[in-house]
Amino acid sequence: MYPQIEQQVEQLFDEALRRTPKTCICENPVTGENFVPGHDPVRPHKERAIRALIAQLRFADEKSADMPDLPINERGYSGTWKWQSPRHYVVEAFTYSLRCRDAELLSRYPPKPLKGLGSGLVFTSR
Repeated sequence: MYPQIEQQVEQLFDEALRRTPKTCICENPVTGENFVPGHDPVRPHKERAIRALIAQLRFADEKSADMPDLPINERGYSGTWKWQSPRHYVVEAFTYSLRCRDAELLSRYPPKPLKGLGSGLVFTSR
């Protein structure tokens, strides 16, 4: 679907794994997650990296010019990015919601309306 992104992720992981001894913790070069080469399967990390880059690309196509890019690596934004503006907060909240779209969790806990939740995401008494 996005062969250029898949190729980019393969290259980033090849470089990261070359720099990391097999017994040390390696950082996912896209998402910032940690894993131990030779112990943890690398494929799920690559798949999350691909999904993150695709989400970032799609968001860039749809966002307005005054919105920041979608952050995909928490470590790269900590402290300096978070509270620059309300727009940054909204994009960060959206990013966290995307990370939580785990298929297993969605099948176990499908989205549903919350009783009493009114406009503006404010609970009203009934």
